[in-house]
Amino acid sequence: MSVSTSPLLELLSGRELPRNLAGVGNELPAPTVSADLRHSGYKLVPVDVNMFPAGWHNLCPVALPEAGRHLRSWATQRGLVGDRVLVLAELMTRNAPYIENLMAIGVALRSAGYEVAYAAYGDDMAPAGEAVTSLSGQVLRLEPMVVIDGRIETKAGLRPDWVLSNNDFTSGVPKELLAATTPVAPHPGLGWHSRLKRSFFESYEKVARKAAALADLDPWILIPETVAIEGVDFWQEVGLEAVADEVDAMLARIAAEYKQRGIADTPFVVVKDEAGTFGMGVVTLDSSASIRNPNRKLRQKMQRGKGGRPISSVLVQEGVYTRDVVGNCTAEPVVMAVGGAMIGGFYRYHCSRTETENLNAKGMVFAKMCSTPPAGTATGGCGSECIRDQARDHAYGWVAELVAAASGLEAAAVRQ
Repeated sequence: MSVSTSPLLELLSGRELPRNLAGVGNELPAPTVSADLRHSGYKLVPVDVNMFPAGWHNLCPVALPEAGRHLRSWATQRGLVGDRVLVLAELMTRNAPYIENLMAIGVALRSAGYEVAYAAYGDDMAPAGEAVTSLSGQVLRLEPMVVIDGRIETKAGLRPDWVLSNNDFTSGVPKELLAATTPVAPHPGLGWHSRLKRSFFESYEKVARKAAALADLDPWILIPETVAIEGVDFWQEVGLEAVADEVDAMLARIAAEYKQRGIADTPFVVVKDEAGTFGMGVVTLDSSASIRNPNRKLRQKMQRGKGGRPISSVLVQEGVYTRDVVGNCTAEPVVMAVGGAMIGGFYRYHCSRTETENLNAKGMVFAKMCSTPPAGTATGGCGSECIRDQARDHAYGWVAELVAAASGLEAAAVRQ
């Protein structure tokens, strides 16, 4: 990990996150949320947010009981009673790291006193009682999920009190699940079948501006400029002129801002699919030339997102350099909040990519981000591979909790 501490980290380390946002971000947050952050030394912002995070196994082990405690508190606030929780799994039930992620969710829930079972549904449905193996060789039993008389249960007969979804519903939500009386969290309406990233960034900007005003901070350091463009089809080259025009306009605005602030970095922007994860449908640009005259590789890359879903709208977003490193490799922090509280995170790093490129790509590696150990402990339960940095822990936690507050705004809009 880079040992340098930027003036921005020092600034945020000396501030307490405002707790009274006067109605902005006071809504109950999503139960779980992860955010990819970018820290350039003069700016610290979220660039991607997932309400169905699949990186639990990359957390420091001591973060899992803390996560369980916050999930229990969140459930109480949400009015979810009972101790039986069904974890709804993603499509990747043959992916050993993903199974490790499910195992870690179970550790968190059980630490809070919950009885835990796992299930899949529809096209993801597993044979009854199928055993799947995690990265560490642990065996998890995955049951088919069914809805009977409006109640969610497994074919083995378990009736959960509520469902914690780790499935992001990219391919849609079954009608039976929408009509079920068993509570499902996060709300299926926050899945990628309908959710657009602009909804989060609009909510985040409101929360960040309010927090910045209360903490006497320049909001520019916390907010990435983001513009949505609809009606695009990269393969058919439809709507690309509007994308290119916005790329040029945003690059000009960033250049003017950099000049005013005395920043020597070269401006860049990121054009990304407006729905979905896995780093798919993302390109980094310092000019609009490749959008105005796209080659086959670009058209193919921007044609479809996760699950083969066609890309029809994109975000043009201010590019933010990442100045974090692990060893000699470019890194970016990924932070997780549970029940609105920062509980930990990890660094995604890539030894073949630069500080402007998308690191969520083949060849990425992860390193655990560990908070300062509790008093009286040598490591806080974390091994030597865990990275500790008190200034980063505070600053990244600051933004993680802003992200969580913004998720509450977004979730409230979906529930209405």
